[in-house]
Amino acid sequence: PFAGKATIAGTVFQADGATMLQGINVVARNVENPFFDAVSGVSGDLLREEGAPAELAGKFTLPGLTPDQRYVVNAEEVNEAFRGGSGIPPLDPPLDVSPLSDFAFLEFFNGENEAGSNPPDDPGQFVEIPVRGGEVVGNIDFALNFDTEIDPGSCDSLSLDPIDPASVTDPASARGNFFTHHLSEITDEGARFTPDPEGSCHAVLKLGGETITFEDAEVTGIDEGEGGIYRMYCGELSTQGKILEVILLKENAEVDQPIGIGGSAGLGVYFPSYADRETLGAVASIGGEVAYDCLLEGQGTDGFQGGIHEMIFPIRDLPPIPSDQVGEDEIRGNFETVGSNIASTFTNFGNANAFGNFDNTEIDLNNSPDASISGLSFPGGGGITLLVANFTQAGQRKPLIEIVLIDKADVVPGATVTLGATAILLGWNRAIDFFNGQEADFAGCQGSVTFYPETQGPGFNERFLGEFQSTLSSVAECLGETPQCTNDDECADGQICEGETCQEGCRVDEDCVEGDVCEANACVPTTGGTDQGTDQGTDQGTDQGTDQSTQGGTPGESGGTTVTGTPGTDDDGGCGCVATPGRNRPDPAPFALLVAFGLLFFAFLRSVYRAR
Repeated sequence: PFAGKATIAGTVFQADGATMLQGINVVARNVENPFFDAVSGVSGDLLREEGAPAELAGKFTLPGLTPDQRYVVNAEEVNEAFRGGSGIPPLDPPLDVSPLSDFAFLEFFNGENEAGSNPPDDPGQFVEIPVRGGEVVGNIDFALNFDTEIDPGSCDSLSLDPIDPASVTDPASARGNFFTHHLSEITDEGARFTPDPEGSCHAVLKLGGETITFEDAEVTGIDEGEGGIYRMYCGELSTQGKILEVILLKENAEVDQPIGIGGSAGLGVYFPSYADRETLGAVASIGGEVAYDCLLEGQGTDGFQGGIHEMIFPIRDLPPIPSDQVGEDEIRGNFETVGSNIASTFTNFGNANAFGNFDNTEIDLNNSPDASISGLSFPGGGGITLLVANFTQAGQRKPLIEIVLIDKADVVPGATVTLGATAILLGWNRAIDFFNGQEADFAGCQGSVTFYPETQGPGFNERFLGEFQSTLSSVAECLGETPQCTNDDECADGQICEGETCQEGCRVDEDCVEGDVCEANACVPTTGGTDQGTDQGTDQGTDQGTDQSTQGGTPGESGGTTVTGTPGTDDDGGCGCVATPGRNRPDPAPFALLVAFGLLFFAFLRSVYRAR
């Protein structure tokens, strides 16, 4: 099933670069299509076969890759939930790479810098691996870079100087630094602040045309305990006035490792008045990062945190799309998002609205108190993908919209991109079908995407926002693949309808031209001699039956990759198709922490903070 496909192979070693490690999940993701074109395998999987040599303990092979594409490869722990009947061979229970750490292990293959220590190997950095059909790219060897104990780091080098307002160039963003012990606590009514007399924080916030400066302001921290959240508050704590908050999942917290605060791992939050937060609300970040210089788990003076942060806030209030302004088989929407990274902690959830209908089915993706709709973008390779959906547990059965731009250079302020030329809109009636790799339910090829003037660009941590509109049709109609037939009666004599295409063949004698009969799905003459007719019927029937059986195959198990609709020509590499054949094996951790932990955390935070 992998004829003409590419393969990536290598070995997973411990930090010493010599001791092979079994039970590590290795994933290769297509830079151009990381959602669906992903193949995974577990190191040492073949060692469970009887008589297999011990040298296979750390070996992995990832076949079925799309030729002439570029892949990013990462190694990760198998989620501990995969046990027993749901286990991922060869180990049960899964291997815990770093048992003293609170976060799940994830490392990317970093080419010549791959090593068991940082520097030179930053686990979050990666290289792109080009592959060609029929070839094996070998020696993709990992030296896993993990600590055997948690390093609290040092705040000796942390700069706690005031922030220059001129250094904050984005009109909806904040920059700051902080050090504090964990002296406060969180309750059902909110935080109970105990400012740290030994702590300090500085920040500059620009939002809505206003510049707010915090110089040597009050600061405090919270450690919610095992499996909880770290919080940092900077600002007018004693009066519960203007306050900046950083919230971070402890699973992701690590010294000297930037962590995204766009929604999947944490958030930045601004309260115009903490005391009046129920009426005035708060503004949550849609991008940015936190970098800890020092961090020690523990409550009171036993624990502390110190570092720097950058927050990217929404720059527009996006209005819902009125249903009476959307025609039949049409969709309209708007979005604001910040470019995400393949690394799971840098998945940035923006804001969005959309409303449409197709084939008498309503598509309601308007933001509301009951439904937080987000724009989620992934720039990769030459293009960019934008998702509009309700990324919550309840939202799995709600619609999802995907907009694919072939050339991300089209993402410039004020630009309009025509759908059907260099972009396409695809839609699923249920988001869960998208994540399971099902074919889209509808598509838009006659419409446009327009970017607002505040757009910065399509890159990682860059803001882009705008609106889209399109008429909707079936995917086949959108891509110019209108079915040739739906039943045998629509085909000529001597033909039958197979896969919506008229093909030579028959089911009964009436399908054949006059004078022929149907034998073994083939029309054969009834004249020209008994022997000749018998022989010809037998030979044709056997040959055609064999060919059809072989060619039909079992595409659900073919190990091929999924191609999401990106129309194009032979020159630009687009396929102009939407197909969903099977993978060679399921990825036990799709989107890494994005789906497993990030979405649930995001859902909780949005229900509390997504108000303006």
